[in-house]
Amino acid sequence: MRFVHKVAFLLIFIFPASKGVAFGVVFSAEIRPATPALRFAQAEIDALSESDLRRLNFYTGRAVDALAALSLQDDAADGSANVGGMGQCRMAIQRLIDAGARSGLSQDTVANYFQTTVDQVFGQDTPLALQNAAGDADAKLLFSNVAAYFATQQAVAETGDIDYAAQIESAAAEIEPLVPGAGDSTPVSRTPPPNEAPTVAGPVIPDDADEATRAVLERVRVRGSDWVITSVLGDSLSSIAAAVYGDSLRYRDIYANNQDVLTDPNILEIDVTLVLPKTE
Repeated sequence: MRFVHKVAFLLIFIFPASKGVAFGVVFSAEIRPATPALRFAQAEIDALSESDLRRLNFYTGRAVDALAALSLQDDAADGSANVGGMGQCRMAIQRLIDAGARSGLSQDTVANYFQTTVDQVFGQDTPLALQNAAGDADAKLLFSNVAAYFATQQAVAETGDIDYAAQIESAAAEIEPLVPGAGDSTPVSRTPPPNEAPTVAGPVIPDDADEATRAVLERVRVRGSDWVITSVLGDSLSSIAAAVYGDSLRYRDIYANNQDVLTDPNILEIDVTLVLPKTE
């Protein structure tokens, strides 16, 4: 059953006295069994003060709302990709991470609590944004990606608009490499040979990549200056995004880049060749 058929809108009810999941409406009875990590996270949540719990539930509700809105946008009749929705989802998750940190909770604990809540709302219909390379729900990976995204944005903001390429070029001009064994100071030309096409490498497969990620990356090939991949049974845009970019939310970027062959980010047929956007 498509998600849009199960959730028309999301109502969040916060019960300050509740020590469990603070949502008055559950949209699906198909709840995944709790893992030890999820049970441990719930034990930590149960130990929170009432004020900490209210804050955590408030931001959990906001993050679930943002995730639901993103899924509803994906199910829209026009199939349009809304970049703003992706940004709002990232921001809501980052604020939830921050709320957990104020209560002394680790990022993984907050992610596990969020996972429990999402399972109650979505059941077995895992939103694309939450899927890892294997297509499984993975809130810890999503939270890690979101935290890394904002850390990168913060680093860019702190460094300002520095033209590092110009600085490197300037330094290279001051320290020209010498011809080995020439015995003089004749510089080696850095001008590439005429008509030499730039070399585009495929994605690097990390040594510690899991089986699902490796299986996707091994199918990425270079075509001209692009990375392309042809879909096979079991692929989704989010599983490809999680493997290639380490960020499942970038399924929206893949969709936007391939609207000549895609009409809905939820549907990926077999044997469709996708052009993958450049990594950031």
